[in-house]
Parts: sequence; structure tokens; C-alpha cells
Amino acid sequence: FVSQAYKEYVGSYNVLIYPFCLITKELGNRLGNYFQEVACAEASGLHFIAVHPQWDLTGSFHGNSTNATDHNKVAFLKALPDIIVHKQPLDASQARDKIKHACHCTRYCWQHVNAPWVNRTAIL
Repeated sequence: FVSQAYKEYVGSYNVLIYPFCLITKELGNRLGNYFQEVACAEASGLHFIAVHPQWDLTGSFHGNSTNATDHNKVAFLKALPDIIVHKQPLDASQARDKIKHACHCTRYCWQHVNAPWVNRTAIL
């Protein structure tokens, strides 16, 4: 959002865009990133959109990749929301200020006491 990398696509809408790529063997880390971005958008008064989801199931737990287990994994991933409309969106200037304050760390931050999702578990 801050870099305006997707401005061409979202126009004047204040949206945090998250490219959602996931390798199954990294499920915990990648879901942590996803939840962090969802919470960051909420804390900053932004709408959230996960784009271009790519899920690699070939790295499943110890190679245990069968049609039945893959179906369950894909069903779980598809159940995650890819669009979240903020109930009280802020204007671009306010959102920029909030995102810089609330989301100063955007990767592997979910263990920090002040990480956005830590105080916003209800939205998850």
C-alpha cells in the first residue's frame, strides 16, 4: 500500500494487496505472514485482497501427498478469505500514518508482542 505498487489496479480504493504464495511445508510461516497482513490491513483502516494464490502441495508432510489429503489441504486454503472489506476504512493519508505505526515489521513478526495480529485475533 505504501509503495503504491498496485495503484494502477485499485485506483482510489485504499487496499492492502497481498500476493498469496504458499508451499505446504512452510504452512506455519506462510499463514503467519497472511494473518499478519490481514491484521495490518484492519489496523490501518484498509481493505484487504489476497491476489494470485499459488499453493504448492508437493512439499506435503513427509511426501504424504494423496488425492484425499490434497483435497483437504486445498479446501482449507480456499476457505481463507481473499477479500476483506474494512468496516470503517480510512482515507489514504490516515491509512499511511496508521500502517507505518502499526505495521513497522511485515515479515516473521507474528511472535512480537506488538505485532498487529496479536491484538486483533478476533478478526482472524
